[in-house]
Amino acid sequence: MEKKQLFVVFNHEGEIYQHETLEEALKEFEAEKDDYEFFTGDEQVYLAKVIKMAYVVEDHEIAKVEDPTKYGFEYWVKWQEQHFDEFGLLQQLQQAQEEIERLEKRYEFASQVEYELRQEIQQLRRQLQQAQKSISETLDLLKRGGPGTRSQVQALLETVLEETK
Repeated sequence: MEKKQLFVVFNHEGEIYQHETLEEALKEFEAEKDDYEFFTGDEQVYLAKVIKMAYVVEDHEIAKVEDPTKYGFEYWVKWQEQHFDEFGLLQQLQQAQEEIERLEKRYEFASQVEYELRQEIQQLRRQLQQAQKSISETLDLLKRGGPGTRSQVQALLETVLEETK
């Protein structure tokens, strides 16, 4: 499929002429220049290749959700764009690729953070289990009582404190 092109000739008075070929646009451009009989110094004629154009079309999707007549309109409209060369499409493709790369980096970072947090959680669970075991042993020792209980409890508590640092 051949890519459609659009050329625009316009002047300082706001007159605009659209052409699909450069040849037609060049003829219009020359005709516009020849059209001036008296010069004031403000005269300007432009020939431009259109890369992208936006125009208004009726928006049927929003009309299904919201009735425009409730707001005094006959219908809803939206902007629609048309690209006339590869520039616009390549630019959109490049922006999409950059967004994908940005998201991949964020995902990689988040995955690393998740892994580190899981490791930390596992370490904390091991410490908690060890502390629970030590507390249980201390309680058993206290229940039994007897000579040297105080020094044994002190040793167990010092061990627990050291392991949870």
